[in-house]
Amino acid sequence: MTKKRRYGTGTIFKRPNGHWTAQIMSEGQRLSHTCRTKQECQEWLGKTNLFIDHGMSLTYLKITMGEYMHKWLTSIKTTRSCSTWQHYEQLTRSYIVPHLGDLKLQNLSSDHIQNFYNKLFDEGVGIYAIRKVHIIIHGAMQQAVRTGTLDHNPASFARPPKEPPSEMKILNISQVNEGG
Repeated sequence: MTKKRRYGTGTIFKRPNGHWTAQIMSEGQRLSHTCRTKQECQEWLGKTNLFIDHGMSLTYLKITMGEYMHKWLTSIKTTRSCSTWQHYEQLTRSYIVPHLGDLKLQNLSSDHIQNFYNKLFDEGVGIYAIRKVHIIIHGAMQQAVRTGTLDHNPASFARPPKEPPSEMKILNISQVNEGG
């Protein structure tokens, strides 16, 4: 006999294709998630219930990276200089949203971000731009952690490419005598 779940904690059932689906209702909305195993569904339900218990609405669980980045850029507009904000917005529009924008924020992992950095590097995007994109993503995800939208910052575990070593400037004798 199967163990009955407590009311309001969600439902788990097996689909005809062998996958498992978890569903939960909150605020009149149903949220579904399909996994390969029943245990994955149980973990997802537990995590989702924690979000709901901490006052999160299901709309935050459905938000995509692109939607969140737009909201984050709007929220930081008054805390950054005009040129910095424009640069952040341009990098977000050019790189982050086209590659990660459709991904649900809750499903974003450090592997997604690391693969994104690697793809940018392979496409010939400059190291400086990739490092700036990392700063933007890390800042946005840190804000999501502070507001409770995420439980950890996935960008903390992703590593952008290292800065190339700066070329050493060698002085000739006359430059040394002049003082540099």
